[in-house]
Amino acid sequence: MIIEVVDEGHVHRWWPDTCGGDIAVEQAQRIAEVVAAAFPACGHFAIERYGRGLGRVRACLMVGGNDPVAAAEVMEILRPNIGGDTRVAYEAERQSKDVSLLGVGGQRASGRAEVLDAMKNGALGNRWLRVLRATGDASEVTVSAQLIEVDRTNNPDPYVLNMRWIKEADGEWRINAWSVEQR
Repeated sequence: MIIEVVDEGHVHRWWPDTCGGDIAVEQAQRIAEVVAAAFPACGHFAIERYGRGLGRVRACLMVGGNDPVAAAEVMEILRPNIGGDTRVAYEAERQSKDVSLLGVGGQRASGRAEVLDAMKNGALGNRWLRVLRATGDASEVTVSAQLIEVDRTNNPDPYVLNMRWIKEADGEWRINAWSVEQR
């Protein structure tokens, strides 16, 4: 971690070699807490999971749109790890009964059972899902992600994937559409 502070026209830099007991680290954490407090959606990210500082700021910067609170709700369902990986999106109960899929190579599927079957049979390829951002707008949230090849994690050309989530009549957020950018 490099910490830069501008004071009276001078830039002061610290490269603390410890996480505890260093005044620079403590100041950086306080600044991160102030930044997190400036984003209303941050209140939806649990301190127990994200901490008060940089983890919470990072989570807040992953949501946006006209309704960032809705985006935060979906991100809390997905709970991507630090690398963006999540498995929750593949769960049957996260799919709307009318979900549709446009997979790798143009493969199409409609309905929960057909979409789940298509995904099990390679519609998304041998790839893992990396969540990048969630954008909330009215009653839907679009999650932008990448599909990265399992065998080549340093793949410079992952597929772009968008998942559209809708809030259904029961109040639950579910995926209504999977769409892989076609090449």
